[in-house]
Amino acid sequence: MPYNLSYANSPYIFVESWLDELPPACDLDKEPVLPPFGYDMSGTSRRSERLRARPASGVEGPADSSEAGQASTVANDLVYRGNPFRSAPSLTSRNGSFQSQRTGDSGPPPLSPTRSESSTATGKTTTTSRRAKSPVKSVADLYLAAKQFEFDNEGEVPDGMEKLLDIKDNMEIIPGIIEQEIQQALGTQSKVRPWMVDKDTPTSRETALRELDELRLILEESQFCENFGASEAAWNDGVTSRVLFEALRAIPSVRHHNITTARLENCLLPVDLSGEQFDSKLVDYSMNLVPSADATLEKSIRHLLGLVPRNRKFINQSTYGPIRFSPAGVHIETKASSASDGRPQLSIWIAAWLDQMRFLQCMAVEPLAEFDAAKSKPVSVKMPLVIATGSSWRLYLATDREDKVVVSSLFDIGDTRSLLGTYRLIKSLRVLAEWMQGSFRTFLDHNILGAL
Repeated sequence: MPYNLSYANSPYIFVESWLDELPPACDLDKEPVLPPFGYDMSGTSRRSERLRARPASGVEGPADSSEAGQASTVANDLVYRGNPFRSAPSLTSRNGSFQSQRTGDSGPPPLSPTRSESSTATGKTTTTSRRAKSPVKSVADLYLAAKQFEFDNEGEVPDGMEKLLDIKDNMEIIPGIIEQEIQQALGTQSKVRPWMVDKDTPTSRETALRELDELRLILEESQFCENFGASEAAWNDGVTSRVLFEALRAIPSVRHHNITTARLENCLLPVDLSGEQFDSKLVDYSMNLVPSADATLEKSIRHLLGLVPRNRKFINQSTYGPIRFSPAGVHIETKASSASDGRPQLSIWIAAWLDQMRFLQCMAVEPLAEFDAAKSKPVSVKMPLVIATGSSWRLYLATDREDKVVVSSLFDIGDTRSLLGTYRLIKSLRVLAEWMQGSFRTFLDHNILGAL
């Protein structure tokens, strides 16, 4: 383009000069033309559609004028579709979305979505996506919790669990009716002491012998898992589940549940000081009261949950079916080795349970009142927690206070490394089940269910 003084002050002089020198490929203002109905573009060789098929005579060119017209129409249409200037984005778009430079253009839409279309298509996902959660891998990650967590070794055994102190010292842990058989199973490296024998256990010899056989199988499986570095799932399948089945076999009002797939409800997840939720943590087992074995308990639970909002119609901290309406008294976390700490998981889990209990306490007193977590009264019951690390089982205690949740480490309640340790563990779990039927049930009646 020759230099023109009228363009001297134009900021687009160089762009316009460059565009004028480009050879026109086609008429850009031409409307798109579709191929005639019935025109076959498939071709057997699948070559570029711009090339015409070679006639049988070997001479290039259309057989007649109609075929030439069809080929020309298709070629122009393909050039139209491939023109990069046809649907270039406009920089003056009012809403920031891509627009064609020619506002009157009625050509085919671009293959890729525009920015506004992408926003519309992903809008639903964006608005329903969950907020990022704070990861929790150690107790240090809980330091900035809005309601603090405190970990200590100063907890006291609550009422109803005093027998655990005697069991810890191996007092009355084996049934006296099969004392000789147990001594034979122990061999020469251990000896049954008089204080270990429980002479008042109301069990038959047949039942005691069957239990001894089961405990020996548990011991063998535990040794196998420990020797070969078995996974947590293998420990749960071969050891933990068997221990819990045996401990609660004769207690129909309490049963254990494998809750490895149970998830905390989002409304119960603890938050940090910025209001961001902590990452949801799963635990392995719980010991729950059985409502179907107690008509009064079942009726009270149904009545209470009939008064609460839909998003809180569960008695624990999860809507997982088997435990949704069965009050949980003991929560158990398992670890294959001591390389990982089970306290963060149990802390998040029990904090959610305590939050639900505070809510249900409020609903039991004033069903129509609006729940204010900041003003809710702490849960008065001290909740037992158990961490099974390999073959060792340790008892913790969770105490709810106005400004924090205290998790106290108490003592080992048994193990599956030895026969006496397994007897001690079975006995300890039965004491916890008795506590659930006594003190824990009293707490539910007085503070939640019986307050209606």
